[in-house]
Formats: sequence, C-alpha cells, structure tokens
Amino acid sequence: MRSLFKNKTALIFAGLLLYLYFRGIGDHGLIDPLEGVNSSVEVHMLATGNYFVPKVGDELVAGKSLLTWWLSALAIKIFGWGEFSVRFLSALSGALMILSSAISARRSKEYSSRKSWLAASICASMSICFTVSQIASSHAVYACLTGLALMYILKGFDDKNYFVQAHICIVLAFMAHGAGGFVFPFMAMMIFAALNFEYEKAVNFFTWPPAALISVSGIGCYILILMYGNGWVLHFMRCEHLSLDLGNILGYVLFAFAAFIPWHGFIINSARNVFLNYKDNPRRTFMLIWSIIFGLAAILSGDLLSLGTCAPALSALMGDYIDDWLEQKHFTEIKISAALTLVIIFPAVALLLPLAVDIFPVVSACLLSIVPYGLFMVLFLFACWYYTRTKQVKKWARNIPAAALLCLMPLTGIFDLTAEKLSAREAALTIRSDIQGNNLIIQYEINHPSMYFYTFRNSLLVNPILTPGLQDLKAKISVETLNNLWSGRERIFMIINADNKVPNNLTGHIYRLLDDGEVLLLSNK
Repeated sequence: MRSLFKNKTALIFAGLLLYLYFRGIGDHGLIDPLEGVNSSVEVHMLATGNYFVPKVGDELVAGKSLLTWWLSALAIKIFGWGEFSVRFLSALSGALMILSSAISARRSKEYSSRKSWLAASICASMSICFTVSQIASSHAVYACLTGLALMYILKGFDDKNYFVQAHICIVLAFMAHGAGGFVFPFMAMMIFAALNFEYEKAVNFFTWPPAALISVSGIGCYILILMYGNGWVLHFMRCEHLSLDLGNILGYVLFAFAAFIPWHGFIINSARNVFLNYKDNPRRTFMLIWSIIFGLAAILSGDLLSLGTCAPALSALMGDYIDDWLEQKHFTEIKISAALTLVIIFPAVALLLPLAVDIFPVVSACLLSIVPYGLFMVLFLFACWYYTRTKQVKKWARNIPAAALLCLMPLTGIFDLTAEKLSAREAALTIRSDIQGNNLIIQYEINHPSMYFYTFRNSLLVNPILTPGLQDLKAKISVETLNNLWSGRERIFMIINADNKVPNNLTGHIYRLLDDGEVLLLSNK
C-alpha cells in the first residue's frame, strides 16, 4: 500500500475522505434516541468510573456495546465533552472500513493499485458506510472490526499466521456489538468449508493453535469479567431475531435499498458472476458468502444499521471484478452493471421516495439535502452511462468512483436537518447555562436521553415515550406530583414537544425560555 500513497490521486482521495467523514461530526446536536443513549452511557461511565454498568442517569440501559462505550469514553476524555468526541470513534471506524476493503480486494501475492483504489472508492461512497460513520453508535465499530477480520482471513488463505489477527478482530467485534461479531464470521467460514472451497485453509482457521487460543481465551476472559462486573449485560449478548410483519417489511426494504446506493447494478452483476464461476475464485465466493450472512442477520434482527458490515466485503468484491474486467477488456460487463444501476434506481426512487416520506416523517424534513443528493446521483448515473456507451471505460474507472464519493457532499446535510428535528441540544444548553443547586429537569410526554449528556443531570420523566434500550422505563412522578413541584420553591425546567399542550393543571407562573419549533422549554421561575 506504500506505493499507493505516493501518487497524487491517492493523496487527494485521502484528503477528501477525511474531510467528508470528519467535517460535520461535531456540527449538530445528538439525535435521540440512538445517539442520546450511547453518549449518555459513555459520559456516565467516565463521570462515575463504573465501566461495567451502562446507565443513562439512574436508568439501566439494555445494551451490549461495552467496548464501543469504553473507547468513546476515552475519546471524550481526550477531545472534551461534545458531539465531536462521541462521534469520533464512528468516523475513524468508517475510515478503517474503507482501508480494509482496499486491502481485501487485492491478493496477497500481487499488487494492484487500481483494484485497491476502486474498492476503497466504492466502499467510501456507499450510503450505509457513510451513515454509520456519522452517528454515535456501535455499528461503525462493528462493521470496521468485522471488515478487518475479513481482510485478515483473506490474507490467512495465503499465510495462516494472519488468522491470529482475524481472531483478535472477531473477539473485539463480540465485545463491541455482541454475539453476532463472533458467530457470523465462524458461520461464513463453516459454509465456505462445507462447500469444499479451500477446505484445508478453512480448517486451519478453526484449528490453528495460536488463533484458536485467542478466541477461546479472549471470549472466555471477557465473559468472566462481565460475570464479575455486571452479569446482567450477558443477557443482551445473544443474537436477536425480529418477527417480521407487513407494517415493517416495507420500511426494511426502503432502508436496505438506500443502504447500497449507488452500486446496485454492480452488486447484482458481481454476485451473478460469482454464482456462474463459483469454483474459479474461492476468495470471491467467500466474500459473497460473508455479505449474505451479515446482510440476512441485519435484516432478520431488525438492526438495519448493521448492514454496514456488508460494505467492505461487497466493495472488495466489486473492485476485484471491475479491475479484472478492465484488464481483460470485458467492457460489456461494466456496461451491464451501469445499465442495471440506471434501470433499478430511477424507477425505485420515483416509487419509493413518496412512501419513505410517509413511513419516515423525518425524511420530509431532510428534503433540502435529499434533493441535491438525488441531483448528484443523476449526474453520476449519466456519467456511468456516457463513459460506457462511448467505450471510455478506463476513464470510467479513473473518474466515476471519485464522482460517487463527491455525491456524498450534499448527504452530509441530512444529519444536520435530522438533528434539528430530533435533537434537544438547544434546550439542554439553555438549561445547562441556568441550572443551579437543586433545580429539576422534567421531560413531559417526551424522552430525550441526550438530556443527561448535555446537562450532566438526571431528568424526571412524566408519561415518557418508550426509548430503545430503555423500554422498561416508567414515569418517575405523577402529574399531581408535578403540580406540587411546579408550585414549590425550587426552580423547575420542563421540556415538551412543541406540538403538545402545556399541562392544564399547572399552577403558578409559566415562563417560556425556548421554542425552536420542535421542543418547548418552560420554567416556573
């Protein structure tokens, strides 16, 4: 890879990548509930020194992402208390996912800068890779560690010593996101071995003593530590499944479709070629098996952000194929892939975008970024069609992946617009600047877990909305108690949805401190 970074194109790519992936991670408030829960757990661990009991204030969190929380707590300690710190780990993991795809695309005994360049560009421009890298959660870390495990497994086919690093990444993935990080890589290798692909090398993956010792000792020690520190977390380490119903299926289809924009045609054509020639290149077959297992696991568990685990494998597979097609002058394959992309995306967007607005109300608030992103995608697809139609395929290989990466620029605004609708940052910072002594914070018919992160103070909840990770949370106080508190001597802050009405039975003065169109901040003093 050293020679790759000597050329100007790679340096420009790296600079653009760092800009896109790190530029906006500290510009907008935490998006509740996902980012609010994770960031509040991390700051609570850092403040209390208890790194085994995840909490948001006084409430236990039904989570399994201890390694992710530990690393993010370290980032907060290094970079300070803010949004940049809690998202830094995800952005860094996204960059490492791209690196793992670049290395996975090439064979250990050969070097192809074009193969690596294509795979890295494809992975970086996938919407799912960019999405998980921009939010404070364990998904980017999970995808990064499984991507690195894939990279070392592929290298281990030529040198079994690399299986040690693969097992280390698998153990870390287990610590970062639960049992799936351990189960699914082994499942992929078992299916690969059962199909008689590289059987001896697959057996080495399971039986090579240094590698096996890493998994057994690593998983065993971690479980023992949890049993001592907080055995309750072990309950959430199991693989989950979701009972699908018609109401959810459409939403899953929409998200899964959007996750791999703009590479649908290339994924389909690459998979088709693997099925037709599955005996010719076991490495490619393994990458497809890996993608299918992790993709199905994400869909069946309902954790669709885990689709990011498919990105490194699919990107490496496509980069490998495109490079071979160019080398062997099989330009028809690229034309077919570009045509499939055009045929799939245009009708799908026309049909699915109106449905997405109905299913996900936040989409309507993000149209100011989605529309420019769509225009960029039109230009990208037109360029695909033009270069292949005019047989300028080498120019396609040089320019199109970079163009797909540039398409992400308007996509960065989606997170800002989403935060405007779902974040309580302004209200929380207003409270933080005014809060003193025994002042209380009450959330009425609303639940912003990030309130603890911003104010470092527990929020009392009245008729709260259930939040993932805090499903068993009950109302802390009744409405009658609320009225007594409101009319008391201490200052009370209340945050409610702007669309909701102020409780009718409140007595005393009601002062409006903030109304940003989404939340309303009230005070009795």
